[in-house]
Amino acid sequence: MEFNHLLIFLLTYLFIATCALFFSALRKNNIANNSLAVLALGLLIATIVLGSKAFPNQNYLQVLITEVLSRDAKSVLAIFMGAMFGILWWIAISIYHPMSSTNHMKLKTAAVIASLFGASVSVFVLVAFDIFRADLGTKAVEPGFTIETIGEVPALAIRVSVDDEDNPYVVYDTYDNGYQYGTVVKFSRQADGKYLAKTVAESAAIHRPYGIAIRNKKIYISRSGNLIHAKNGGLEYTNAGAVTELQDLDDDGYYEYYNDVVTNLPGARGPSTQHQNNGLAFDSEGALYITSGVNSDREAPEEKLEGVILKASPDFSTLTSFAAGLRNPFGIAIGLDQQIFITDQDITERNPGDELNHIRKGHHYGHPYQIAQIDTGLRGFTPPIHMGQPDGNLVGLDYMGRGRLYEKYKNSLAVGDLSRNQIDLLELEKDGETFKVREIRTLAKVPRVVDVVVSDKGTIFAVSRFLKKLYRISYNENRP
Repeated sequence: MEFNHLLIFLLTYLFIATCALFFSALRKNNIANNSLAVLALGLLIATIVLGSKAFPNQNYLQVLITEVLSRDAKSVLAIFMGAMFGILWWIAISIYHPMSSTNHMKLKTAAVIASLFGASVSVFVLVAFDIFRADLGTKAVEPGFTIETIGEVPALAIRVSVDDEDNPYVVYDTYDNGYQYGTVVKFSRQADGKYLAKTVAESAAIHRPYGIAIRNKKIYISRSGNLIHAKNGGLEYTNAGAVTELQDLDDDGYYEYYNDVVTNLPGARGPSTQHQNNGLAFDSEGALYITSGVNSDREAPEEKLEGVILKASPDFSTLTSFAAGLRNPFGIAIGLDQQIFITDQDITERNPGDELNHIRKGHHYGHPYQIAQIDTGLRGFTPPIHMGQPDGNLVGLDYMGRGRLYEKYKNSLAVGDLSRNQIDLLELEKDGETFKVREIRTLAKVPRVVDVVVSDKGTIFAVSRFLKKLYRISYNENRP
């Protein structure tokens, strides 16, 4: 149990206690009851302030609510414990006692102390023994698969990749008291089957690491700075996006060598600073494909490298625009016969749902001129092969047909949906020169999943953004 779970417990308990004491003060208006009610309200406010200090630059109340709604076991347990002790205490002080008001007040005070003491002891027991480790909202749905939590990171996770030895790598960025940096954590499987987490790279040079790929023992990070110049009342943005290659030259397990192999990408810029260069994928020849978002919700790109899929040659000497007309392409996967698929996140207006696109050289996918599923009268754009739900958020994806999964899933993609807390299995079939989705099934339920990757051996790894957890999804064809 972590500090955020303790906050959930305290907020739940203090909210119920404050309501109880104000109700008691309304029933019997005296100095003692009013003082206890004000004290409880002060403690509730202090806990909220404490949380804001502990989680700077985050809407931590929203994060806590998300954890509870995602049915994270420890969060659910924390809110249950807080509610239980709060309600029991409310009942205890509400029972009529045929005794003097002085003795009744002593009993009430004792109930407050006993309730707080009992709740605190319970929390520390859970912290000490870490009893509940499973996530209630996590389960494998597709027959033959199992899912397990294999690790955690200390900040909001962004992407996951995997090396040739089936070791996953998770990237996240941190804003901490003025410090800004990106971090890569490697999870190595040990002889006992557990995974050992080790930070293998950490630097401001890989801040905002919105994409990661691993090839030939090198790590590639799609990252961005944010450099703004104010000039004559206007704002000018410097292209601060790049793909950085990381190497471990002395083979000590830490990647100390950094080199930008792709530069001058638009990167993060206003007004929509959340968008930048995102996912990375290598094809079989070693060419690198980069997704790049636009800097607005629905306006024409200001830079030629916005809203496009870029292709860098294997030696990174040339960079060309491979496809255009995209808003914020996030995930990218190269599937059977080197076919490229991406997720593209929808516009805010009308919210038609995120897109799954089959990317073909020279094609334009309509943004900002065409809205999927809405006839604007314009022609010549390539439509998506699948639309997500309006309340969904399609994020990372990967090709399923690798290793032991090839025969059964060679025509399938695994696509994460962050808002709907699941990984979907999309089975494709040819439709002329492109594809169409023949069937959609749920592969697994993963709270706030932000990325998914399939190793060459057929192991699936998924990462939860807000729960900051890494999951391993394994396949056994003999398992029902």
